[in-house]
Amino acid sequence: MDRDDKRRGGCRLEWVLLLGLIHMLTIFQPKWVLAEAENMAIVVTGTIINASASGKTLIPSTPSTPDEKRLHPPDVQRILDRGQLVVAMYQEDTPPFYFKNKSGSMDGIDVHLITGFATQLGVTVRFDRSASSFEKVVDLVATHQADLAISKLGMTFSRAMRVRYSKPYITLHQALLINRLVLAQHADGRERAEVMRNLDGKLGVIAKSSYVDNAKARFKKATVVGFDSWEKVVDATARGEVMAAYRDEVEIKKIILDRPGTALQFLMVVLTDANDPKAIITPWESPNLLALVDFFLNTLDLNLTADRILHHYDDVIQEIESKIRQGVR
Repeated sequence: MDRDDKRRGGCRLEWVLLLGLIHMLTIFQPKWVLAEAENMAIVVTGTIINASASGKTLIPSTPSTPDEKRLHPPDVQRILDRGQLVVAMYQEDTPPFYFKNKSGSMDGIDVHLITGFATQLGVTVRFDRSASSFEKVVDLVATHQADLAISKLGMTFSRAMRVRYSKPYITLHQALLINRLVLAQHADGRERAEVMRNLDGKLGVIAKSSYVDNAKARFKKATVVGFDSWEKVVDATARGEVMAAYRDEVEIKKIILDRPGTALQFLMVVLTDANDPKAIITPWESPNLLALVDFFLNTLDLNLTADRILHHYDDVIQEIESKIRQGVR
């Protein structure tokens, strides 16, 4: 046998082996179909198969039955199977983000956002408002009692160790509501700005909220005092039991707007160098659900600010509803 005969024999053997491999792949699961392609290589269980010589490439076919393969990732499929998105939300109303309106229905920025997300999934929403603190809201997600949570939740390192955060849907600034009289008593001849930079009095925050960590990190000389609710924090500030109340700029500005008579009693300070991003959380085992949430927020492309929400709330809600009706594509 000369050299040309050996070369032709070797080629025939290669083709026989390739056809045999294709035959085996069309028999065993997962099923494969032939598709026209040129100069394409694909990976099959870690092995690259180049089928460009025949002009055919193997690609996985769509499962013929739901039993062969789930159509969606497990962390999304369980919500679709249930037909309901379970959302953890803090039990105290916090308008304009989440609250019960006059008709008794849930309303607010957070409510419209998460209801729109459920609409895109094709499921209903059930709000679990059993959490008596923001940390317990996080607990409901971390322990899989809720699919996700939204409650104008701040982002902290300790929470990020237990759950996953979405991209922020709004970034606020941290702010102080200061009792002017108590501030003057602590000034002791110092400039007001210096007193606030080196705050060494009592600072009121909501207990078990992100602002406990924020206060300890920013105001190292202050004594952080936790209260059960924001209303109690504000009342304690008005009575002079604490020098200042510490929360995001929306809540501080609301006090000034809702209580115009307190302008002489309180001083509002917005810390423009201290951001407070708010995000949706999911279990750490739900990366696909988180990806869908991020995709939803990205496509809405909302430009939310504290002043826009406080002064143009109806316009913001209409924009959210309009974009959801148009559909997220």
